[in-house]
Amino acid sequence: MKKFLYLFVAAAMFIACGGDSSPASPEDTSSSVSSSAGSSGKSSGKSSGKKSSSSSAKKVSCDNVDAENVFCDTRDGQAYRIFKIGDMEWMAENLNYETESSLCYNDSAEYCAKFGRLYFWPDVLDVCPEGWYLPRSEDYNRLLDAIEDPNNRKAGYLLKSEKSWKTTGEKEPEEKGPGAGIYSFDVLAGGYLYSSKDSLKFTGESTSAALWRIPVYDEGYSTYIKFSYTSAEISWTSNSGYLSAYSVRCVKGVPDTIVPVTPAKKQGSLTDERNGRTYKTTKIGNQVWMAENLVFDYNEGDAESYCVNNKRDGCEKYGTLYNWSAAMDSKALYDSNTVGCTSPRNCKATGRIRGVCPEGWHLPDTTEFEALITAVGGRFSAGWKLKASEGWDFCDYRGTSGNGTDEYLFSAKPGSIRREDGTFSDIGKFMAVWGTMSGTYGVAYEIRQCGSASIAHVDGSALSARAVRCVKDED
Repeated sequence: MKKFLYLFVAAAMFIACGGDSSPASPEDTSSSVSSSAGSSGKSSGKSSGKKSSSSSAKKVSCDNVDAENVFCDTRDGQAYRIFKIGDMEWMAENLNYETESSLCYNDSAEYCAKFGRLYFWPDVLDVCPEGWYLPRSEDYNRLLDAIEDPNNRKAGYLLKSEKSWKTTGEKEPEEKGPGAGIYSFDVLAGGYLYSSKDSLKFTGESTSAALWRIPVYDEGYSTYIKFSYTSAEISWTSNSGYLSAYSVRCVKGVPDTIVPVTPAKKQGSLTDERNGRTYKTTKIGNQVWMAENLVFDYNEGDAESYCVNNKRDGCEKYGTLYNWSAAMDSKALYDSNTVGCTSPRNCKATGRIRGVCPEGWHLPDTTEFEALITAVGGRFSAGWKLKASEGWDFCDYRGTSGNGTDEYLFSAKPGSIRREDGTFSDIGKFMAVWGTMSGTYGVAYEIRQCGSASIAHVDGSALSARAVRCVKDED
């Protein structure tokens, strides 16, 4: 199988490069790096990760390096500058360790010397040196927190190098072009090998960079972080299949692991005495959840419920959608605690909130959602494990399934959101359920059809309508 892949890659590269055996050399935009700490200009402290004007981006060898600021890969004698920030240590250069299937951009060794090598999946899983690992999404999130840009407003601009990036000629340096040159993370515009339906091609040299990030649960998608000269942000990106090749930045240490609880072997049930409807339930850790979306009408003034496409079979298929006021039972039909909770801004409810749920059950709060996520192994695989094993559509032309494993019998099925303008969004593409509240927003959690195995915590507009999954009251 590997031989076939390599022949395919080689043929595609020949086509992509026009058969030219002598590609152009990359422009040398970086100065040399001294092996001594005093001349490297890199911060050895763990607080800022910022660099001096004398730092640069060219690789050094393992001879006479400063062990505090440079890591030596004993497998091949190459050394890599270290980027330290907070309690994290990253390679400040792309990995250049040669494996059987790794590539140089345009098949030129000069590009490897400047930008490091490009790696395929699954070889990339074991490519980092001993004591280092391939970063996960949460590692990149921690990195954004450390540079004080958790919302990714200009993380790309802050982490890109000042050199190798194409300029646009525009006046917004924080919007486009080279990076700020503040931090020594120094992402260079080395491009990548992109797989499309019919071919592979090298693309993005001087305009983009792509760094692998590991999907905690395999959905058949390659997941990576993309930097672009046209954006100040970082793109969290995926590509169907694993034929593309991207760069690697390794993180020092051992990744934290969450041991999931043992799945339940069978489902339970509950009957809502208000309308006689029976629902399946599932026990996950110490919690018991509904294993189906609530189907119950609640229409009291501006507290309203809806069926997808305004048809009754939409409720039967996807569950009833509630605006936040209805989900919270703002008219206090069942719980006086939530009277007047038409929006999070004016809601004074405290403690457990029954909301629109059956007697003995309640709306989950953030703590309960997070406990669920932890119980099944963590955020970045929770969506995949909680999805139903049927009912989700294909993700792409390759026939990649959007179904999950449903190993915890939660049976999350695709639904919809009713937007403020009355339209129904992405029907059958994702599941979105209400929680209680967080600050001035309603708590909502979403599971996407494709592209991510995670479950996302989002701030939901109180005027939008989403499904409800209830949690059983503790005895």
